Amino acid sequence: MGSWFDFVGRYKGFDFSAQLLYAHGGKVYNGTKMFAYGTGRHKDMYYAFSESNTDSNIPAVRSSSEHNNYRSWSDYYLEDADYLRVRGLTLGYTFKNLLNSNVEKVRIYTTAQNPFTFTKYEGYDPEVGASEGRPFDRGLDIGKYPIARTFTAGVQIDF
Repeated sequence: MGSWFDFVGRYKGFDFSAQLLYAHGGKVYNGTKMFAYGTGRHKDMYYAFSESNTDSNIPAVRSSSEHNNYRSWSDYYLEDADYLRVRGLTLGYTFKNLLNSNVEKVRIYTTAQNPFTFTKYEGYDPEVGASEGRPFDRGLDIGKYPIARTFTAGVQIDF
């Protein structure tokens, strides 16, 4: 379940806006982590269960990714996907009534899209969805790129 929050404010010549997305109650199957464990290429494998490390909850390293420790029916790779994503931030300043000029106002601003995501999910992006033509991939992280961050700045001139 997700909720949008929008904040807009102005003070003197400054303007600010923020857009937040909060989602809770979802679970994501971390398929990239399962693949990395199965191939022995995850940083956690250093702490995996072994004869000298019997207190570990990380599956023991096996010679084959087909071993039951790395099969998809395990809920070991199912993770909490709650998150708070800052979708957009904008900060601007407007200069008005510039002397000896035909310019009515000039606004300078900077904008950040998707600058932060706060989550405990260990994969790339907790906001995974179904791939095109693959509706059964919903809630499955198969290593798609996360949402890109974009930073822009600009000047708006009104004559």
